[in-house]
Amino acid sequence: MIGIYKEDILDYLKDNLGGEVSVNNRNIICKCPWCDYGRNTSKNHLWISIETPIFNCFRAGCPGRSGSLKKLFKKINGSNNSKEYIDRDLLNKNHNIFIRSKTLHSIKNNIKIPILYPDQFASKKLYLNKRFKFSNINLNTINGLVFDFYEFLNQNDIKLNSKIERLKDYFHNNFIGFLTENRNIMIMRNIDPKSNFRYFKLQLRKSEFIDYYKINGSNRNSNHVVLSEGIFDIFPLQLFDLMGMNKNTKLYSSVLSSKFSALIKSIAFHEDIYQMDISILSDRNVDLNYYKKIKKYNDYLINKFTIYYNKNGKDFNDTPLSPIKIII
Repeated sequence: MIGIYKEDILDYLKDNLGGEVSVNNRNIICKCPWCDYGRNTSKNHLWISIETPIFNCFRAGCPGRSGSLKKLFKKINGSNNSKEYIDRDLLNKNHNIFIRSKTLHSIKNNIKIPILYPDQFASKKLYLNKRFKFSNINLNTINGLVFDFYEFLNQNDIKLNSKIERLKDYFHNNFIGFLTENRNIMIMRNIDPKSNFRYFKLQLRKSEFIDYYKINGSNRNSNHVVLSEGIFDIFPLQLFDLMGMNKNTKLYSSVLSSKFSALIKSIAFHEDIYQMDISILSDRNVDLNYYKKIKKYNDYLINKFTIYYNKNGKDFNDTPLSPIKIII
């Protein structure tokens, strides 16, 4: 095996692209079908990750540049036969793909979001208004926001297992939900700040790569992404532009854990952003060496890597912000 690939992928690439095909610790290196094909070059420019089914061409101005493996295979022979060369078990292991969750027994394919009706949920509305500093934000504009848990379950024909069923009333009365970008998870947040039961992840369906909560930035042409652990770390930066990033940022994303390496791969796969300029809003208790390892093992996806700590608090929930900037 070569990472997540079967050995015969090397023969496939050599037969269809010509030239030598080599492998280093994290990539297969071969000719690029967009800019190297048919040329006698001393150096190949296309790098295929052996951990994730994505590629990147490092020749400046290449029209193919980067993308998912299926894009590459379609370019090579007109159809996507990439699955023939991927070991699904290894891919699943690397990315927690196809999570077997016992939370749900059945679910429709399309996840619907109920109409919000904030005035019917006064305590939930007040909680968010406090989090947003009473800034008169229209709550209906918040991506994936769910107040009515009963209606969410009903509209999507979700049947909970017995353990979660017992908590249904508690969730409806005390939690708000945020649907992740690909509608695979609903992140539920307790509106009671004194409760020890602060969060719950409701797995809705099998997911390809780690899912994430996303807010769009102001610059869709940028390759700058801002990552955080919690949802309420990214809201202040996007809504109030507290760090002056918004005009140069493509998206803000929360991974809902500290699995930033998996999040970077997932964003590359789903958002088609490669060679990212990444800013991470870190908790203060995370050692810088952790991020250095992320940079080292994901360097084929990262252009610039900047870590921010909040001098005035544990994370970026705490205001006023006093960011400490560290470039890795």
